[in-house]
Amino acid sequence: MKLALGLVCVALGTAVADTPKAAQPFLSGDEDSLYVATGAFAGKDAMVVVWWDLMGRGSYPAFGLVADAKAKGGYRKVKVAKLPQGVIDGKITTALAANLDKDAADELVLELRVNRTGPGGMHTYGTVEYAVLDWNGTSFVRLSTLEAKLATKMKSRADVEADPLSATDLRAALGVKK
Repeated sequence: MKLALGLVCVALGTAVADTPKAAQPFLSGDEDSLYVATGAFAGKDAMVVVWWDLMGRGSYPAFGLVADAKAKGGYRKVKVAKLPQGVIDGKITTALAANLDKDAADELVLELRVNRTGPGGMHTYGTVEYAVLDWNGTSFVRLSTLEAKLATKMKSRADVEADPLSATDLRAALGVKK
């Protein structure tokens, strides 16, 4: 299945013309660092819309849009499972979009910058966490087994634990050949 990924970052609290037209009616205009990934995540055209909510104590709110001929504007809004909390700077990227569970739809692996507390609560540090999103027919859910594989790979690199995984390491951890 061929996948097209579109990434859109929007200035703080401003919807810009680059935001996909189908997503615009679902946005309030107050979203910070808006990010939209498009692809065949629901077995057909879909979007996952994520933003940084600084006022929500560093959260990553999100929703999905799936193609639906009966819906106004051609897309229906659906839930996305809760994403990691403790946002540092709102940096959101697509690490991978591939079929990871052998169903018809691709899964979306988001790379999110987060802030974590060190051992004993003595210090905080910035790192990366991954959210693996899968379409279950009604919403986007997280695949904790695959996320655990990525977390294990992150911890195995003690000297660069805060850095994102390389594309090679990410694919190897998930068992993706190409």
